[in-house]
Amino acid sequence: MIILKKLTVNLEKLKKIRKSKMTLKEISTSLGYQSPNGYYYLESGRSKFTADTLAQVSIILNVPLIDLFCEVEEHEKTGINDDSCSADNPNNMASFI
Repeated sequence: MIILKKLTVNLEKLKKIRKSKMTLKEISTSLGYQSPNGYYYLESGRSKFTADTLAQVSIILNVPLIDLFCEVEEHEKTGINDDSCSADNPNNMASFI
């Protein structure tokens, strides 16, 4: 069995970092959104982050980009995901485009 490792955005960690530094409205405004909903959809996993937007978020929050990710193992034959960041809640992760 081959185990592949990939990085994915850790939404729970991202939200925790953001809340410690600024409000949803503040980060939304910093990113150019007209309302907080635009960023909320990203942070909640309803929409996917672009690489550019995620880079901007790391700059705004003053955290290294890699700190917004977690590593996930995927077993190639079974397709089973093993989230080393948040095994209790796989919904706390999102890919980005």
